[in-house]
Amino acid sequence: MLRAGRRRDPLLFTGGALVYLVMMAQSALASLFEPARNALVPSLVGDDRVTAANGLMGMNSSVARLAGSSLGGLVLGFAGLGWVVAGYLALLVLAGVLLVPRFAVRSRGQVAGWSGWLDGLTDIRRSPVLRVTAATTVLMSVAQGMFLVLFVVFVTGPLGGGEAEVGLLRGVQAIGGFAAGVAVATIARRVLPAHLLGWGTIVLGLLSVVIWNGPAVTTILAVYIGLFIVVGAPGVATGAGLFSLLQQEVGPDRLGRVSSTFFAGMAACQALGMLVAGALAGRIGLPALLDGQAALYVAAGLVTMLGLRRRIATVEVCPASTPPATST
Repeated sequence: MLRAGRRRDPLLFTGGALVYLVMMAQSALASLFEPARNALVPSLVGDDRVTAANGLMGMNSSVARLAGSSLGGLVLGFAGLGWVVAGYLALLVLAGVLLVPRFAVRSRGQVAGWSGWLDGLTDIRRSPVLRVTAATTVLMSVAQGMFLVLFVVFVTGPLGGGEAEVGLLRGVQAIGGFAAGVAVATIARRVLPAHLLGWGTIVLGLLSVVIWNGPAVTTILAVYIGLFIVVGAPGVATGAGLFSLLQQEVGPDRLGRVSSTFFAGMAACQALGMLVAGALAGRIGLPALLDGQAALYVAAGLVTMLGLRRRIATVEVCPASTPPATST
């Protein structure tokens, strides 16, 4: 007979299958929504303002992250988990309702199905710029997958924190992300997407090295709150640079399928990074694995800056010209 304390937890009857099903459904839906959003942005704002628009979307995500976590905690404390789930579903429905009216412009390309995803691979293979961007994305995504696993181990291990510290340090990254989003949308809107992507990942990697090796000097929580606020900024800059680069390089009839291919590859590489981190954590030790994760970010930035140096030089010489879409 089950004990009374366990009878309230439905996940115990399914071995956690419900959690995995929800995560799979969210990933599947995101693979449709995210490429469609990425393909629509240039049509809504124009090619010359995509970087600023992507910065604003990064800022919005940071605001939503801060507000959502705070509001969720309040609802959980006062009303319970059921109302948190109900509020979450209500907000998703509201977001869908806002998208029901037809836009006044046509989307920049269709979201890819299976054949379109393969066509996206062909587009990437034919374009030197997209090949470099894809290589950068692979390294970034593997590093991000490793971070998702190692971050919790780092906070609960070398930092000596608990669940509260894990949530706090993840949440405060949105503060830096908000600041970076505002900067990209305003004073840095003319910065080349390749520079945002390249320098953003390099700075992210160097900051990661400082954080991962910080416990040798201090484990004061306030220090790491400051560091994780700062590290949120290059993350948003990197995302804005990546999406802007795709939007400027790919023609309107192919942007949807290329975006779908990139998002699918990012998801697969993040999963690979999580598996690698889990498999190697007990073999090579946490410090070496953390430094390896940071090195992947630095390598990703160097790939961008070296691989796209000719394109960067061309755009800097002719700043008024809009980069042409890659031909097939």
